[in-house]
Amino acid sequence: MVQRSWRIESTRRCWRLAGNGGRPVRVVNWSFASNRVPEAIVLLARAQNLNPHLVLAVFPPNWFRAEDLQSPLSRLESDITETAWFYRRRLPRRFRERYLSPTAAIRATFARYWPSYRYRDLPVSALFIRARWSRRLFPEAIQGPWFDLEQGRIARERLASPPRLGMHAPSPELVAMFMEAGSALAARKVFVLQPLWFPVHPRYETTVAALQERLEGGGWINWNMTGAVPWNEYFAGSVHLTQAGHARFADALAPRLASLLPAVARP
Repeated sequence: MVQRSWRIESTRRCWRLAGNGGRPVRVVNWSFASNRVPEAIVLLARAQNLNPHLVLAVFPPNWFRAEDLQSPLSRLESDITETAWFYRRRLPRRFRERYLSPTAAIRATFARYWPSYRYRDLPVSALFIRARWSRRLFPEAIQGPWFDLEQGRIARERLASPPRLGMHAPSPELVAMFMEAGSALAARKVFVLQPLWFPVHPRYETTVAALQERLEGGGWINWNMTGAVPWNEYFAGSVHLTQAGHARFADALAPRLASLLPAVARP
């Protein structure tokens, strides 16, 4: 699972890794925006349908934010949040109690059986771009989820005055739900700390070590790849990698993945 776009996308491709003897490897890539733990927990439940050999979760080190416990699952609507009801029996009990309600069943039915339902926000998003005055009519939280014409400006401002990663203690409840959702998968599971787009706080190493210890206790392998892409290169806007940045990160991931594949190979 790799964060990249607004709507969840499932793509199936065959890759050949040199370290895997050139054998084809099917890759299913689930991409979603909002970068929140609840969505990833739902994806771990959905992944059971694929019976995967290997699960790769790529997220930033300050990901398990306690604030996500206070916001609804549908804060940023997507196929993940709208269909979570269908996977409720695979989700941790604490997750169901906190995030799922009777209306979740209605939303899931619309999302599954009304094909155009997932695109209902496109007209509003297009209006934001074509008539900027219209943004005053809508809450800031839903403005421009599909389009962003100011990436160049954001990138220049970030490089001129880069933020620092404000580390915090990971939420024990979110970490526990994440590990419980992943425990049903027989696959090898790898948690990757993704490249950072700014310098880190001095407390970074201590906080990351504590997080990795928790994840290892739940059967996750940890790869710290925050430095795989220089923080002041290959980033568009405030967080997203450019095409060259994605290629550089993929090159760093490939040999690590190839070394794991023989261990998870099935006849």
